[in-house]
Amino acid sequence: MAIGTNGLDMKPQDEIIYTNHDHASGGQPVNLRCAREGMRPVMVDLSHPKYHPPEHPDDLLKAIEAAITPRTRLISFCHVNYTDGCVMPVKEICEMARSKGILTLVDGAHPPGMLNMNIRELGCDMYAGACHKWMLAGMLTGFFYVREELQGRIWPS
Repeated sequence: MAIGTNGLDMKPQDEIIYTNHDHASGGQPVNLRCAREGMRPVMVDLSHPKYHPPEHPDDLLKAIEAAITPRTRLISFCHVNYTDGCVMPVKEICEMARSKGILTLVDGAHPPGMLNMNIRELGCDMYAGACHKWMLAGMLTGFFYVREELQGRIWPS
């Protein structure tokens, strides 16, 4: 998550959207980068009972879309929220973001090995997956996917 958050070239006043249901390993890199570089973190509040569970996945999509401004450059969010197990509408969020020229970073700590998934079909720009949970790999193992067209734009840490 830190590579995806810090690896993009951005400017002061640019915005990164995240949610209050992101794990600290996703939310804190956003806050740190924004504080260091004069950018603006935009937190989408998903604490309202209408999101637990939402009547329709579009409710989550609309909450994120409502936070977008012309300065939004990145949307960072969990595939499955660690707080309540809510499965976010990843494909729809990524399609909406791409239609507006915004990149997406998905925290995939839980889905690999738990959900039947195809990262390319999700349409995300970046996906950080943990392998030590449901894939039963060794601790601290994982992967970081970057859509091929973006690989030259993401700086490693």
